Amino acid sequence: MRLEIETPYPARWVEGAREAQRRQTAHHRHFSEMKRSISPIDPVAVKVRMATQHRSEPQPKLSRPTLDLGADEDLGAALSEAVTPKQDPRPTRREREMARTERLERRHLRDDD
Repeated sequence: MRLEIETPYPARWVEGAREAQRRQTAHHRHFSEMKRSISPIDPVAVKVRMATQHRSEPQPKLSRPTLDLGADEDLGAALSEAVTPKQDPRPTRREREMARTERLERRHLRDDD
């Protein structure tokens, strides 16, 4: 059954309401027939079947060298510099705005005296 665009009918047009009800009933009937025709699926059986088809071989263990952070001081210093973000010497926009606000407040207080 092909779905069609719902056409609006005037509120007092009884034939339009009957036509809409007929289409809705046919639509519900079609889907209930489809639901009955579908065979039930056991999700556990599907998962078991998929698991038996997929065989993965165990991954070999990788040997990792141990890292002695205290042995090489230059390496530790280089790592800490790389991790620490560089500070920008220029003031941020917030700092500029705060400084401007303080100047305006001081000027306003002088003008009030």
